[in-house]
Amino acid sequence: MELTGDVCEAAAKIAEVTGARTLDSLHLRATREAGGDALPFVTFDLRQAQIARSLGWIVLGS
Repeated sequence: MELTGDVCEAAAKIAEVTGARTLDSLHLRATREAGGDALPFVTFDLRQAQIARSLGWIVLGS
């Protein structure tokens, strides 16, 4: 996935709202860009899972 300016700006907003770390917010936003809202988000990173849940996503793994 190409990290366009729009994706990076949206990732920054996720970080501001949730306190996510830089790479976590980029992963979350890139996932959403790729249609991630329609599928469960799979991660074994507890912090990333908590943030994804706070965004209303279904999370598997942690």
